[in-house]
Amino acid sequence: MTPCTPALCIHNPHAGSGSSAANRRWLSANLAEHFGAVQWASTTDLTEVGPILKRALPRGLKTVLALGGDGTTHHIVNALMKLKQEMFPQDMPAFGVLPFGTGCDWSRGVNQPLGMKRALSWLTQAELRKVDIGEVKTDQSRSFFLNIASCGFSGEVAGKIQQLPQKQPWSYFKITLQSVFGHSPAQLRIDVDGHLWFEGKAAMVACCNGSHFGRGMRIAPNAHRDDGWLEVILVPRLDLLNLVRLLPSAYFRSSFGRGALHQTRGKQIRITSDPPLHYETDGEAGSCHFMEVSLHPRSLRTFLPPD
Repeated sequence: MTPCTPALCIHNPHAGSGSSAANRRWLSANLAEHFGAVQWASTTDLTEVGPILKRALPRGLKTVLALGGDGTTHHIVNALMKLKQEMFPQDMPAFGVLPFGTGCDWSRGVNQPLGMKRALSWLTQAELRKVDIGEVKTDQSRSFFLNIASCGFSGEVAGKIQQLPQKQPWSYFKITLQSVFGHSPAQLRIDVDGHLWFEGKAAMVACCNGSHFGRGMRIAPNAHRDDGWLEVILVPRLDLLNLVRLLPSAYFRSSFGRGALHQTRGKQIRITSDPPLHYETDGEAGSCHFMEVSLHPRSLRTFLPPD
């Protein structure tokens, strides 16, 4: 593995329902073996991630590790990309994940084990490569994503998950089933690379840089993290019968949907809706009337399995 010292590990004590704090002593000793004297920063307020990184960058920081789930990962990636644009550093720190949360979909997509010991072992054998980073602009905000940005049904589910005081392994599946009842498809217009691709009612649209979301649903098996393209997956309708048909293929097969979906790929995707649409970026939820999704090709170095 490429030398990655000095390193900073940003720890979210609330990740994994708070149990990640028990792993810190073991990790401190074992991280030092591979990353040298690792600095630690613990915060439950993920808006503090940006200032933490800004203070660490002038000290020659080479690696940032996220000890937490998708929320921790999302905030660190956003902080790194914003600092890259503000400060124009030529060589941003590499980014790695020690998955300890409810979803951990980025780690699932790169075949990183979720247990602490196996996850660290995987990290020490992985290669550093540059990956694409997605960006979402809405009428309300602008943010970056490492994995997947989606809207519609998935945004509704993400919003409900985000409001839970504690997340359990079954939370995604339970809320997904509950949310089907009463869900009505939104009227959407979707333009891909400047051309109308879809107009009509749809339950969900996902713009995929990575392959997994929703705690392990393999929604985009053909997505590549470094090819400059987003895989666009559209689910026209979603009722209980349709969900029962789709979920087994999402979790247990290599192809999602078996022809029940619309799929394309693009570099610039614009989605408009009236009334407002629920959306999520790597599990972080919001609402908007429109969203524009694009890619920053090969913008962040991260740990991936050897080719």
